This record gives sequence, structure tokens and C-alpha cells, in this order.
Amino acid sequence: MHTIDLMRRWFYTLFVLLYTGNLFIQSDTIAFVTGWVAIVALIVSYPGSSRTFQIVSVVFLTLGLGINISSGASWSSIPGYFSSAGLMLSLLYMLPWINNLIIVGQYEQHLGRLLKNGTEHLAKLYQRTSFVSYILCIFLFFASIPLVYRILRKQLKQLPKSLRNRFASESILRAFSVATVWSPVEVFIVMVSSLTGVTYPECLPWLLLFSIVMVAVDWLFAIRYRRHSLKSSVELPASEPVRWSKLFQLMIALFLLILLSTSLSNRLSIDFFTAITLLILPFCLIWAGFIQRARRYWRYSFLAWKKQVPELKNLALLFLSLSFFNRTIEHTAALDLLQEPLLSLGKAPLFLFLCIQLSSVLLALVGIHPLVALGVQGVLIQPLLDTINPLSLAIMLLTANIASDASGTYNTTVAMMSQLTGESPYRITRWNIGFALLYSSVGTLLAWLLL
Repeated sequence: MHTIDLMRRWFYTLFVLLYTGNLFIQSDTIAFVTGWVAIVALIVSYPGSSRTFQIVSVVFLTLGLGINISSGASWSSIPGYFSSAGLMLSLLYMLPWINNLIIVGQYEQHLGRLLKNGTEHLAKLYQRTSFVSYILCIFLFFASIPLVYRILRKQLKQLPKSLRNRFASESILRAFSVATVWSPVEVFIVMVSSLTGVTYPECLPWLLLFSIVMVAVDWLFAIRYRRHSLKSSVELPASEPVRWSKLFQLMIALFLLILLSTSLSNRLSIDFFTAITLLILPFCLIWAGFIQRARRYWRYSFLAWKKQVPELKNLALLFLSLSFFNRTIEHTAALDLLQEPLLSLGKAPLFLFLCIQLSSVLLALVGIHPLVALGVQGVLIQPLLDTINPLSLAIMLLTANIASDASGTYNTTVAMMSQLTGESPYRITRWNIGFALLYSSVGTLLAWLLL
């Protein structure tokens, strides 16, 4: 075994264990150690990682250090900036355990049959892929992306690589962005609700309407794929129909995972994604036992773990560097310069909405995490809540920032798709930026109509 892979495996694992453990211990010493482990994990992520991610990492680290030096911030706080990526990397570390369960439980086969059976051209396959992605991402979030891609890849073997990768990037990422806009456990919704005072039930009807409209628009655009037929040589035999009971069983399992995670989140007063990270492994082990595949699941997952953890190198490189950059900005006055001119736009709501829309899309393209952008926008709009309909502002903030799920070059979704397809994240952004702009524009229009 490669020494560097062994180092990645254990340092990533140690980082995740320290981070999750310290959520309950709350020790400054452990937090300090976690930060230094994160720095070592960053260093061992460079060898063999994608050149694109190496360059992006260096840029973010350089900018972060420059801001830190110019602001006169304390150097002792730097390790803590890296450890703030703990939740994201912990979730990414645990997600393969769900994928392994779906493989061992043979759910994947039936999802593949659902995608393929009766699809004679790519337009119909696009709609089915979008539908499956939409349903799964509500339950699995980021885990739905590699799962659907692995199923879809088998159906597209006969197509050219560029067409195959573009099809996957569009059908999966666009469905993800359209579905998460109304998910009751989406962190953006929770944050927007706290910023605007608008409750989830108030937003839900409008978000569902928006989601349905965008699904219809995306499927309408997919008609262009009709000219690409799927060869009959790869059709699945009629003797292998979709077992709907198997898919229903999967939906029940995923629903239970979400329900238990929500309950744990409320009981322990922790973030939902933290709760689901803690529950994934025990839940999957129990479910594997329920379907009488516990031993096979454990053996398969342990063997897969050895390979899957070192493969996090690109994502670890990106999110550790991006975390440092974002936290450096948050702890300095670097963003204060943006607040005053934007605040003056309150007398022209439509112009304000357009500024929020474009700033969200553009900031995501240059690496500012949408949650950071949303946090700044939330501060800016506070004086405007008495003069502008808070529901309009809530819809605006959500749709403008979630649009980046489809096109944000450094977003988790695009980074994961880049690693799966081998395509540059910039190319994936180019394929989806038009949809993201349309997505956010429809959100802007809806917010304006609700004034």
C-alpha cells in the first residue's frame, strides 16, 4: 500500500474523530489539536491530487494569509480556521456507508432498471434521472450525487465521454438544486428563516411552486437530447422488471434516517447535518441486519473504506483551503466595505433583488461559500425588513444562493461531480451557469411579485 494513502486514511479519520468527539466535549485543547491535524491532512492531500484543486488550494491559502497579515489578526487562531471544515469533511467521510448499503442491499439494481427500462432516447432518460435525483437528494443530500452517477454511468457506456459527462452533470446537479430549495432540513432554509423571521410553513407553498416550475423548465430544455438514441444492445431484458417493493423499502429506510436525524438534532440541539453524520454508521449497520445482510455489508464496507478514504484528497484539499479563506474573511473587516453601498438599494427593491441574485452567483463562482454570502446578505437586509415584504426577501435569498448548487465552481456539488466525471469544475460550471442564472432569475421574479 502506498504510504501517502495510508497517511491520508489515518489523518482524515483522526480529524473526523476529533471533530465529532469535540462537539460534545467542547475542549479547547482538542480543538487546537484538531486544527493542527487538519493542517497535516491538508499537506498530505497535495501529492497526487488534481492540478486544478492544487492551484485553487494555493490561491485560497495565499489570499487568506494575505488578509490575515494585512488585518493584523492573531496567528494563533489559524489552526482553528482549518478545523471549521470539520462538518463538511465528516459528512463526506460518512456518506459512502450509505452508498455501500444501497449496493449490498441490491437497491442500486432496481434504481438502474427504473432509469433504463423503456427509455429509447436520452431525453426520456434525462427526465427519469432528474426524477430519481430529485427524490433521493431530499433524503440523501450529497450522497445522492455519487449514487445516481454510478447508476447512470452504466446506462451511458456507449456514448462519447464529453456527452456522457455533460448529461450527468446537468441531469443530476440541476435536479439537486431544484429539490433542496424546499427541503425542510435544508440548512439554507433554517438560516433564512432566522434572518427574516419568515417561518417554513409560510415559505413552503411558494417554494414548492418554484420547484415544480423549475423541474418543468429543466425537462423542457432536455428535449434537445432526443436526437441521441440509446442502442437496443444495452436494453435490460424483460425478465428483470423493477421491484417496486424494493424501492419502497429504500424510501422507508431513508425516511427513517431523516426522521431519526431530525429527532437527534432537536434533542441534542445540534446541526441536522451533524446529527445525520453521527447516525449514518449505526443506522446502516442496523438496517443491514434487518435485511439479513449485516456480515456482507460490514465486510464490503471495510474493504471499500480502505480505498474510499484516500480518494477524498481533492475534496479535502478544496474544503480545508476554502474553510481557511472563508473564516479569515469572517474574522476581519474585509466584507464591511460591501455593506454600505448595498444597504442604499433598499428604496429600489427590484434592483436590490437583482444585486443579491448576481452577487450570490458571482461569489459562488470565485469560491465564497453561499452560506458566507447569505450571512452577509442577511446582515444587510435587517433594516429593510420593515419596508420590504420579509417573505419576498426570504424567497430571494434562498433561490439566489441555492442556484449555486448547479453551477458554483467550488461548491460541494460541483466538486463531487468533477471528481466523479474527471471533468474540470470550470467546465461543469459552464454547462450549468445558464440554468443557474435562469433559476435565480425566476426566484427574483417570484420575490418581486410577492412584494
